[in-house]
Amino acid sequence: MVYIARYYFIVPTTGITVTHWLAILWIWFNNIFVKKVKRRLFREFNDKLDNLELEEYILICKNEIKNTIRKQLRIAYAHYVIGNNEEVLNYLSMIEIEKFAKNRRGGVLDKMSYFSYYARYYTRIGDVLSAEQALLELENLLHNPKLTKRDRVAWKHYHQSAILLLNMKKGVYEEGCESYFTAEYERANTLLGKVAYKGVLGEIYLNENRIDEAAEAFKYISKYGGTTWYKKEANKQLDALEREIPKPVIIEEKKDVKLFTFKELLIFGTTGLVILVVVGSR
Repeated sequence: MVYIARYYFIVPTTGITVTHWLAILWIWFNNIFVKKVKRRLFREFNDKLDNLELEEYILICKNEIKNTIRKQLRIAYAHYVIGNNEEVLNYLSMIEIEKFAKNRRGGVLDKMSYFSYYARYYTRIGDVLSAEQALLELENLLHNPKLTKRDRVAWKHYHQSAILLLNMKKGVYEEGCESYFTAEYERANTLLGKVAYKGVLGEIYLNENRIDEAAEAFKYISKYGGTTWYKKEANKQLDALEREIPKPVIIEEKKDVKLFTFKELLIFGTTGLVILVVVGSR
């Protein structure tokens, strides 16, 4: 007790009690160590999605993410990548939009993800009007003051890509579309990104009747696409191309067969016999 009393007596001379020190240490531990561990786990977690380990990714989402909205958003996107359109709509429908944090950057980003996933979903199923409405909501959020400059640049870039993809769905392939998505493919640093952008390029090649280039793009997706919707669609396109492209007919050149007379055969036979006798005598 004396030791504790002396210890407690010394610390206040600096104006900070033991309780204060413990609080400071806890804040330090939480902000530096715990957050560092969380960031590492978050990277490993995202790697599952980026490397197309989709079933594991969904399982981790269900078990590890405590925030209900973010859990539902992530699972919805994973099902979008797999191609489970009903599950995409199911998980997005669970989210109550009024529960997004209104005065925090995180809440704004969550809401942007929400509308972007709806835009992707509606674009895929061909509901152009709903996709345009979702993209309009996303565009309005770009002006939110809670966003950082980096957030705004990244989401503007996504918005531009989404508009181009929606126009392609409508049959409008804008000038520069190929070069834009070629650059996106080269810039992509994840397998998911590579596969997704290669699929877009395959569609562009097909639209321009560049069959060989389209086939190469779809073969890439078929090889690396895992269990994704992109692979399923690529395989369908490859099957269609195989049916449409006629196989080359190989015409074998007929060779004239010379028929030997009995006299010629007799001469050849006698010559061979002589050779055998000479070789054998040696």
